Amino acid sequence: MSAGLLVAPKRNHYFYGKLMDVAQFNKEQSYLNHKRWLLNRLMFGGGIICGLDVVIDPKSENMLRLEPGVALDALGHEIIVPEPIHVNPRQLTDEKGRPAGQPLDDGEVKICLAYAEKPTDLVPVLVADCDAPGHCAASTVREGFHVIVRQSTGDPPKSHGCELGEFPLPADDALHALLCKLINAGCAPPPTDACVVLARVNLPKAAAPIVNPAADRQLVYNNPLLQQLIVCLADRVNRLAHGLYLRYVSGDGQTGKADKELPEPLVIELLDGAGKLVANQTVQFQVTAGGGKVNGAQTVTTTTDASGRADVKWTLGPPGEQRATASAVGSIFSVGFHAISVP
Repeated sequence: MSAGLLVAPKRNHYFYGKLMDVAQFNKEQSYLNHKRWLLNRLMFGGGIICGLDVVIDPKSENMLRLEPGVALDALGHEIIVPEPIHVNPRQLTDEKGRPAGQPLDDGEVKICLAYAEKPTDLVPVLVADCDAPGHCAASTVREGFHVIVRQSTGDPPKSHGCELGEFPLPADDALHALLCKLINAGCAPPPTDACVVLARVNLPKAAAPIVNPAADRQLVYNNPLLQQLIVCLADRVNRLAHGLYLRYVSGDGQTGKADKELPEPLVIELLDGAGKLVANQTVQFQVTAGGGKVNGAQTVTTTTDASGRADVKWTLGPPGEQRATASAVGSIFSVGFHAISVP
């Protein structure tokens, strides 16, 4: 059985007098491992379970440090990083984490984790004369990983919104039919690239790397976190029925030059509890990190137009991560924007 393909599992059948040789013990381990990896892949998906933050190395601003943590790759393998790992973001690697090519002067890279196994703990092979005296074999398989540095291509993927289309309410047979349709589409095929992306890193020329720890980063949600999301959602829905709320339209996730205006404005819209757009309401935009300006100031107020929208222009501060928020009186939500400033 493979973690990627659907194949009927086979396990040992024990009986008195059965010869337990290497093939039988390997079959036992293969059955347990591959079924677990298959369920991991189909039930949880690949992503980061906890930890694995990527930060600037405190001992060298040109290096990165990968913090300890746990992840599942896209084939269901568990990846455990037990201690901090130092990473050179300018040195590209091959698929086994070995240096490949010359260091980069500038550009953008992704830091990834790839599952790997390594035979270890050599011991003598105690067999008859068919093996030479002193022959050794690995007695342990250590489950580990490779840290891969590869050049990034294209923009980071946008966060997924609701993909169910028109969601039938109340939750009756129509909702069940919709969910059945999604599940009946079949099991997701295994990806060609199982690497777990940890971060995108911008590499300015002759300057410290700039880490974007959220771009491309897939998450695996544990049960306590899901419970918190459900409780918070219920609270927001209850409050939403009696107030206004801001909704993101566009402008997030841009990259631009320091002290220059981004090409796309930051745009939000204001709605009431019935989902109708609200005009002539005050909205505040504020730069919260990075030192930039919106419409020439750190904080600016504007009003929604006839279509319920408000927008501002964002001028980035010094190189690094930039953040801004939009809020409105009576709104239970604020809208966050982030950008990367480069030299």
